[in-house]
Amino acid sequence: MIFEVVNPSDAVTLEYDNPVVAGVVTLLLGNGQYGLEAEDGTTVLPIMLFAGEEGLKEWLSENGVDDLGEFMKQHGLEIAECLETAMVCTVRERRAITKAIEVSGGDIKGAQEVFNEESRSSMNNICGNAFAWAKRFREKYEEQQAEAEG
Repeated sequence: MIFEVVNPSDAVTLEYDNPVVAGVVTLLLGNGQYGLEAEDGTTVLPIMLFAGEEGLKEWLSENGVDDLGEFMKQHGLEIAECLETAMVCTVRERRAITKAIEVSGGDIKGAQEVFNEESRSSMNNICGNAFAWAKRFREKYEEQQAEAEG
């Protein structure tokens, strides 16, 4: 699924099959100041800025998340994967870009990085922030895997 991050900066999309993970990613990126809409325009995560702690608890509960910290631990790899999909584009542009990359058989990560940098007009680098968070979540996941195996 393609999601649009509702924010006051550049248009940013995520692509992931789990809307709850995408919502948590949006909470992480926007610290409650961003919302998330599905590609059909339905609200996945409302902007939590004015909802307060109770609004956040309600959204988490409605989505089966009892403990946000524990959810992030248990779903760290999924969070990293979702973060790595961040692109500076609209839903329509993302569909076109994805199709072009699939047809060309090109390197999606490299193309995504170049596209994001060329498309970004804001000093607020949401996608760069997403990739930095993804790296941290991947590293933590790999540490947990190594501990479990060792």
